[in-house]
Formats: sequence, structure tokens, C-alpha cells
Amino acid sequence: MDIRKATIQDREAIFKIWLSCFTDDQDYINDYLDYCFPYTTTLLLGNKSEGDVSVISILPSYFNSGNISHRGAYLYGVGTLPEFRGHSYSMHLINYGIELLKNEGIEYFLVKPATDTLFSLYRKFGFNKDLFSENILISSKFKEIKENERVIEDIPFSDFSDFYNERENLLSNSSFLWPKDILSYSIKEILERNGFLIKDSISGNFCIGYPSENGFILDVLETTADIDSFTEIFGKELDIRYPQAKNWRISYPPKTGVESSTRSLSALIMELTPNIFSYCDNYKLSLPME
Repeated sequence: MDIRKATIQDREAIFKIWLSCFTDDQDYINDYLDYCFPYTTTLLLGNKSEGDVSVISILPSYFNSGNISHRGAYLYGVGTLPEFRGHSYSMHLINYGIELLKNEGIEYFLVKPATDTLFSLYRKFGFNKDLFSENILISSKFKEIKENERVIEDIPFSDFSDFYNERENLLSNSSFLWPKDILSYSIKEILERNGFLIKDSISGNFCIGYPSENGFILDVLETTADIDSFTEIFGKELDIRYPQAKNWRISYPPKTGVESSTRSLSALIMELTPNIFSYCDNYKLSLPME
């Protein structure tokens, strides 16, 4: 089996593997191929007789520490056709990708395992540093929403460049960040899940998220409002938009100091530059790809 970098001519092969491994939602796969794939390094494994049987994608990532920006990568879309599993093809692709990243001077490699059992598998590959987030669950019966004169507005895609720059300034020293094209794709997927990207006209705070499949939990993936002011700022608007939601689950960077928060393992990181983790151990994975 040979490994090569995928091009747009490999769209059909990637589509086939994704359809077999991840989802039968063809629109979702096509959106990824249209809006995210062009900005990734995607690796395929296969041969002339069997065709392409395994794939991984590597997305660019970065974080800022003080005035220094550190380049990283994010592992995504790891899949092998069912009939070819059991040969460690994914491991071969990941190891090949690691060498590519080292040669490019990339400093870290992130992964967000899809299930709890996969955390131990990825640790064996060398993703041996843990990243956490603080999750705060607010029950609807505790939501005291005050009447106020705030104007909560959707942030339109026509204003995306301004939002991108503002968001980066606000989150640059607390989160792993995406380049503009990857962030644009991520937000597009959130909005297509009946999600929201809204901003308070008074404080300038924003929040991003979407409802769970049954609609009972509203996942706030990212917000610049602290937990003490979140309900006052966004509560009324979110209740109007998502009346079925009984709880809000708000994700913050670790060590927020909120007693009601639950610390949870969110992702793993591999150091490609020694001790790079010491600069980002309390950072949060922003808008994780899932």
C-alpha cells in the first residue's frame, strides 16, 4: 500500500471512505469537501488494484502565547473502509503525517477522539498530553432572565472578516485557534445544525453553539461572556430561539474557578517541539471539529 497527498481529483475516493465510515449525510460530506478539504493536508493510502482504502486529514491550527504565534495541526477524518481494517493503515497514515509536520516545523498535533475508548488508542500513537475544558450546566429552572434593553443580533457572514479579527483578539491567549477559512467552515456547519452565532450590542460579547439532537440541551461551544453575566446577556434571546431546551451546557477554558463547573477531558496533544505544552496546557480547543 502506498501513501500520497490527496488532490481535488481524489474527491470521489474520499467521499466513498467518509460515506462508509462516518455518516450517510451526503450533503455534510460534500460541504466538507467543498469548504474545508481545500485548506487541509489530506493523506490517502491504497494501491492500483484495491484503490484508496484509508484516509486522514490534517487541519492547520495555531495558538498565541504573549506576542508569539505557535503553528500546529489538528487530526481529523480518520477512516478506513471496513473490509480493510485490522492492518494498522490509519496508524501508518498518522505516522507519515507526523513526519510531514516535523519537516514543516509544526510544533504540536491535536486530536479530539470521537469516543472515550479512542483516547487510549491515540495515546499509543503519541498524543500523550491531556487538554481539558470546564463545562457548566445551567438548568432552566434556575434561569432568572431580566428584562433589559440589550439588542442581541446574529453576526452575518458578510461581517465574517471583522468577527474573525475580533474573536482572535479576545481568545488569542486562552484557546487554540483556526485560520480564517477553517473557522468559516466550522461556523457554517454549526449554523446548519440550527445553531447560532450572536452578539450583544452593549457589551460586545458573543456566543456560538447549537442544540442537541433532541433539542433538550443547548451546547454553548464558545462565549466571551463570563458565567455570572451570561444569563443576563443572552438568556432571553436563547429562550426565545430554543424554547425546548431545558439546560444550557457552556464550555469554558479550564481553571475558570467556577464551583459548579465540571472538568472534562476534551482532546489530546502531541508535542512536536519539546515543552510546547507548557505554553498551552490551560488552553481550550475552540469550536472542535466533530
